[in-house]
Parts: sequence; C-alpha cells; structure tokens
Amino acid sequence: MRASQDDNDNMPPPAPSHWPEAAGVPAGTVVQLNANTSSAMVGTWQSLIPADNPPFYPSTSLQLTNGDVMIREYGTPYWWALHPDATGNYLKGTLTKLAPMPNGYAPLYECHAVLADGRVVVFGGEYLFDANGNPTVAEANEGAIYDPQTNTWGSLPSLPNQPLTFPNGKVYSYKVFGGDNSCVVMPNGQLLLASNQYYTADSALLDPKTLTWTVLHPKGLPYTHGNLENGWTLLPDGSVFTLDVEDNSGYRYLPPWLDGTPNGAWIPAGTPPVQLSDPRDYEIGPGLLRPDGTVLVVPALGGNTAVYTPPTSLHGTGSWSASASLIDANGIPQGTCDGPGSVLPDGTALLIGAPECYAPPSTYFSLDPSGTTASPLANQPAFAAGIPTFIAFNLTLPTGQVLVGSLNEADTFTPSGSAPWDWAPVIMNSPNQVTAGTTFAISGYQFNGLTQGSYYGDDGDSFTNYPLVRVTYRPTGAVSYLRTHDHTSMGVATGSTLVGTQVDIPANMQDGPYDLVVVANGIASQSVKIQIHKSTKK
Repeated sequence: MRASQDDNDNMPPPAPSHWPEAAGVPAGTVVQLNANTSSAMVGTWQSLIPADNPPFYPSTSLQLTNGDVMIREYGTPYWWALHPDATGNYLKGTLTKLAPMPNGYAPLYECHAVLADGRVVVFGGEYLFDANGNPTVAEANEGAIYDPQTNTWGSLPSLPNQPLTFPNGKVYSYKVFGGDNSCVVMPNGQLLLASNQYYTADSALLDPKTLTWTVLHPKGLPYTHGNLENGWTLLPDGSVFTLDVEDNSGYRYLPPWLDGTPNGAWIPAGTPPVQLSDPRDYEIGPGLLRPDGTVLVVPALGGNTAVYTPPTSLHGTGSWSASASLIDANGIPQGTCDGPGSVLPDGTALLIGAPECYAPPSTYFSLDPSGTTASPLANQPAFAAGIPTFIAFNLTLPTGQVLVGSLNEADTFTPSGSAPWDWAPVIMNSPNQVTAGTTFAISGYQFNGLTQGSYYGDDGDSFTNYPLVRVTYRPTGAVSYLRTHDHTSMGVATGSTLVGTQVDIPANMQDGPYDLVVVANGIASQSVKIQIHKSTKK
C-alpha cells in the first residue's frame, strides 16, 4: 500500500465498532468451529469464520510448522491459532486466542514470515493501530518474533538510519526501513527485508540465530523509486525477482553469496510486453512462481497478465510473454491493485481482481496452468462484492485448500484439480521406529515445493515453501501434525538437492502404527510407515 496518496483512497478502515469487546477476550479463549452451522457449501467455497457472528475480524494468516494456522485479529496486537480437528479438517477445528504482540504493537501492511526454526517474524507496518483500533500512518521501524512452542513474543531490534542521497546531491541520515516492506526468507534461512523509501535500494538481512541485522547497499534498481511498493518472488536459483512499479521492468536480486560482492546486486530481467504496474499509484499485483518455473505477474489495473521466464544462467536476463486478461462476467477488465494470488496444487492460479484501485467490487478468477484462459469463478464468496483487492488475504493450507478472507469473514476454497505425481515431495530417509517425546530427522527431495504457495502485491505474502509432517493413526484414521523445524533449506524447487527437516513427536503421542507424509504447499508425498513407541520418560 501507498500511504502518501493525496486523497487517502487506500486508508484502511478502523477496527470494527465492537473492537473493545473483542480485544477484551482473554488470551487462551477457545472457539469451536463447525462449518455446517455457518454458511453452506457454495460450489467450492465454504465458510470458516462466518460474517454474521465472527469471534474476531480476520486479517493476515500464516502457516505454522506444527500444522496450526495463525490468523491476525484485525486492528489489535492479537493473533489466533486455528487447529484442525482429528480428521485434519480445518473447517471443524478450533480457534485459540494467542498472546499479544509486545508493547501494543499492532501493524498493518508489514513484513511477516515463518522462519526455518518455526518462529514467526513480523516487522514494520505502514499503519499502526492505537488502543482504540484506529489506524495512523506510521512507517513503523519495529518488529516482533513469536515462538509457537511457548506462545510468547519478543521484540526485534529496529534498523538504524542510513545515508540517503537526494536528487539535489545532498546526503541525509534517513529512516529507510519500516512501513510496508517486502521480505522473503532466503534459502539459507536469513530474512531479506526491503527498504521502503525513495532514492535507495537498501535491504537488510536478519540472522535468525543472533536476531541481528546486516544492512546491504545493492545497486541496479531505478534510483528514484528503489524497492518502494515492489513485490518479491523467490526463484529456484536463489535470486529474488521483482517487477519495478516505477519503470514497469523486471529485475533480479543476486544476494552476496551468489553475486560474490559484499552487497549483492540487482540486474535487469527484461521488460514485459504489457503495462503491469499502476503508473498513478505505483501498485502491482502478485508475482506467482509457477511449478513450471515461470512467474505469472498480475497487473494492477485491467489488462493482460504477463509471464516471466527466468534465464538459464545466473546473470542472464530471461524473457517475457503476454498472458490472459482478467475479464469479469460483464466484460469489464480487472486488475489486482495490491492483493493476493495463490498457486493451486494442479498449477491453476487463484486470483482476485477489481476494475479500479482501492475500490470494490472484487471478483475471484482462475487462470489455467498454461496461462491461456482466465475465468471468473462461477461461485464467489459473499464478501468479494464489498471489498477492494488489497483487503483480501490468501494462505495455502496443507490440505490443498486456500484460506481466503477479508476483514469480517474467512472462507476456504477447495480446488477440484490435483497435482501431478512428480510435483510432490519425495521421502528418501525416514526412521520406521521412533519414540514419543523425541526428535528425528527426515530427508528427501522437493520438501520445499515448487512454488511459495500464496503471494501478494508487495506486503501481504504468506509463503509456505517449507515442509510439514502429517501422520495418520492407522487403527482409527486420526490425523495429527508433528512440528517440523530447522529445515536444511528455505529455497523453492530444490530439484535433485537432498533437503530435510527435524520432526518433534509429542511425549503424549498415542503409540502405535502411523502413515507419515511430508506436505509442501498443499501437496503431500507418498506415505511411509512409522511405528511410534511410548515415551520412557517419567
């Protein structure tokens, strides 16, 4: 989002009027969900958090490595944990209110990510909500880190001012980090954070072990605009792709360990044959890495989508081609002026579009894996007609469904297609006998999936390119997720590279025979058999 727009079309709404009562619900409160008592199934949509009686107003969502989903309570420092039921069904699971972020920190439009060790990072915020749920423009240079193991938050260090050279040649010490920063966890597990100011392309790396920042000063992006409002997409070679909203051209960032220079560098990635960025508001739609290795970029305003094909060499440019347009049922072109998009298990893209920036109505579309046909979905979630695209959020669930929502409702979209067998993770090394209360290693191929799952224009990505482990108790069919952590890679489309993760077994886990699968972006591996024995600890 762009806070400086004169007419404030994009100013977010305050938290709903019942916010004080909702915020007063104590941490630890549990809400039982039952999809059959809320909205009925409409085609492939089903209500998770109904609009008529929501326990809270949902916003950003993230997939934890223990199988739970964290959902932000809009306008507050709180998140909720969505835990699936004993069949693995999220629609009939439970919602538990978690501990609040520290110091009343309640950002909107910020960096958020799940780290390789399973912790959650939140940093920045174009807006901050006050104690009454009212947003103010903040460009916040602060953050927090959450440990799901202990349900506790800690503060992250802010970033220091950086030298900023203005067009008049003068150099100032300036706050360049904070606000609606793009960010991505790199294959080595470090978090790469974008600056959010004109006249700089600075970025910063967060070391998850020490929680310290290293500021980088790469060159190569257009001087005037830097990374402001640009979205980031991690590519299989470990570079980061962006479509610059100022000059409507592609760029790739080669980090220091690939480029061989102290700061890394942005290099040209060609110019699309169509206009993708919004030349007035400098917005862009999501850039979705697809299973075939190409990036589908959705325009901010009505027009063709475009496909970027990365180069075969590290310093190459790559190429572009035009793709299908989003046209609603009335023949009106649609764009995603900030907003989400997801890659479904079969490679179809689930997209949202609207005829104007920052204004409803919105329409959900599917774009086939070849990129030739984009169609409005026959059935739309009820909330779509009342929201602009930037209000929506997506998260790819381990079931292959997509959690989709706005401020007063959250639904699940169940796709009809399935993934080809060779897109699934492949387990190569897994023990067949383990003990409850211990940790074991598992390894194989494609544990990070072929995409990052769900994307957003520039600040609402909810990536899921990391392995989850799901087990099914064979005597009863009961489903559980085992916490994964310390993944050997946070890359994407890792190919023939052997990757792995650590898996924790709860001490109170039912002993007996299980079928185990590794899941990435809603696609599960073939199962392997595992026997869990009772813990010997007293």
